[in-house]
Amino acid sequence: MTLLGFCKNHEHLFIYGAGKRGVSVKNMIGQHGFQVEAYIVSHIDSSQKQIESIDILSFEQWKKTYGDLNGGILIAVSDKYVNEITHTLLSAGIKSFFFANNETCQEFRRETDTVKLHDLLNSVEPVSRLFGFDRGTPIDRYYMDKFLTENAIAMPNPQNTFEVGESIYSEKFYENANHEILMFDKGMDLTKPETVRQNYYDVFICTQVFNFIYDVKAAIRGAFSLLRDGGVMLCTVAGNISQVSRSDMENYGHFWGFTYLGIQRLVEETFGEQNVKVCPYGNAMAATAFIQGIAVEDLKEKEKLDLIDPDYAITVGIVAKKRG
Repeated sequence: MTLLGFCKNHEHLFIYGAGKRGVSVKNMIGQHGFQVEAYIVSHIDSSQKQIESIDILSFEQWKKTYGDLNGGILIAVSDKYVNEITHTLLSAGIKSFFFANNETCQEFRRETDTVKLHDLLNSVEPVSRLFGFDRGTPIDRYYMDKFLTENAIAMPNPQNTFEVGESIYSEKFYENANHEILMFDKGMDLTKPETVRQNYYDVFICTQVFNFIYDVKAAIRGAFSLLRDGGVMLCTVAGNISQVSRSDMENYGHFWGFTYLGIQRLVEETFGEQNVKVCPYGNAMAATAFIQGIAVEDLKEKEKLDLIDPDYAITVGIVAKKRG
């Protein structure tokens, strides 16, 4: 059963969760004619009884008002609360519910808003302004994963890793290492080397970061300084064919799009010509899809993503080794 199928099978729909995810799901399915009759919450806040004229009810209130209807409940909360809510529903004898998580919402969008519906050569509005995140896997993320999978071996057994924002890739490729996170909101700044450890890390993973740092040369020098001698930077940047990241533009600034030669020269200035490998990813099909916000899951021939034409590189990977 898909989210679309669940909505079609129920005349009455309710959403368990009145937070951002619940409202987002309500708006998403509403665009395709599915109406939500009420929000359900575990603990009602007396200060807010409606959202855009839709009632917010406690579970007990909902049972008294709508419990005898043949309705379906969409659970739209964070993963943290799903088991608790599922237990509550099953304990009350309610079996017609569906978890509207990120993946099922992406699938719903692909089912209800297919690429075929868009006149790509005549419409100035893209399929998605979120790089395809709302539809599935963005194409640049496919290339980021491909780059790291192919090049993590550049440092086979690191002791200490450093990754910007999170440690997802560090944990994936270097399970036995000590993982630390560069957190900009905690005052860590690549353009200010004194804010991070110096000459310490074996691997620095820096994905899609340099595009959003105005003083990119200083940031590259900062990356060099935090590595120990022999350490490796595994970096990706957005190419010169891309949407602007609106949220990053507003929060940090989206300053640069790089050709593979441009980022190569910038990194070589600090790491040295012999210590840098540049890996462009993309082709005309991938670039067209990426600009439109079409996700990997939308593509019928995904294998064509692996055909590389550096003239249409939407993602550029860089392996840079520090040598004293």
